[in-house]
Amino acid sequence: MNAAKRAVNDLTLAEPAQVRSDAAVFQALVTSPEARERLAHLSDRGLQTPGALERDLGSAVAEFHH
Repeated sequence: MNAAKRAVNDLTLAEPAQVRSDAAVFQALVTSPEARERLAHLSDRGLQTPGALERDLGSAVAEFHH
């Protein structure tokens, strides 16, 4: 069983260096002025609280105009 799990992980999991690189890119993008503006707008409309915005987040993001 452990050998099978290890084989699947070896085939499907990213290398730690790749995970760190992706995390650095994500961090740079999410802290950009544009992303911060979108997050503030969405937070004002109810981001991360139960409701319509969370149920249809894709539409709310698409409707954002800066």
